[in-house]
Amino acid sequence: MSALLRCACMVLPGFFIEAHILANEQNSRGNGYRSLTRCLVASLLLAGSILSAGTARAQPTLPGANSPYNYVSVEQDVNEVIRFFALNLGIGANIAPGIQGRVSDAAPRNLSRQAFIDHLAAEFRFVWYFDGTVLHMAPSSSVQTEVFALENNNGARVMTALSRLDLYQPKFRHRYDLKGRVFMVSGPPSYVSNIKKAVEALEKANRTIPTILRGAVEDPVLHSLSRMPDVMQSGGVGAESGLAAE
Repeated sequence: MSALLRCACMVLPGFFIEAHILANEQNSRGNGYRSLTRCLVASLLLAGSILSAGTARAQPTLPGANSPYNYVSVEQDVNEVIRFFALNLGIGANIAPGIQGRVSDAAPRNLSRQAFIDHLAAEFRFVWYFDGTVLHMAPSSSVQTEVFALENNNGARVMTALSRLDLYQPKFRHRYDLKGRVFMVSGPPSYVSNIKKAVEALEKANRTIPTILRGAVEDPVLHSLSRMPDVMQSGGVGAESGLAAE
């Protein structure tokens, strides 16, 4: 039982709290242990479904990320090194202004492709991510935060959508409140911009717009008992039911 409690606390604290409250309510009726067990099992199953939905798709990785990348540079501008890196990998490069410096021949050798770009990022203080087509880089100082007030979605639904759209990058910060109505993302400008577009599209797609009929009826038709239209009855017409047609 203690192992189950620990697992529930680690996997889904919020649902465990609700389960514990429900179990306490049932405890006064003599069914506390069974109720707590059922609630914990339900919480773990729900947690698994949420986690699997949020990680339905893995983030895009660099082509041959673990393959060796041997590049010799002699006092070459870091922007040129990055462009050659992207060219050698067969991908595009989006380099934001502000990344400066020169790569010397003292750079480490025998690095993998991902380790090489990570080394450059640490050396020249920039952040990077790969969206599946283009390698994006921006100075660390340009990282920004955007906060969204959700009206037609919640944080969990947004995270799931970002993952399915291959937009989600776990290296950047994503948070939402307990009610899921406030969503926050931090990252380089291009990433935050893409997330903003996705959130706005989700909000628009899930918006329910009521249809309002405007205008007035020029000549409303009101019927009295003496002017009621024929009413069909099973086995006959309205006249047979005692209602006279005009």
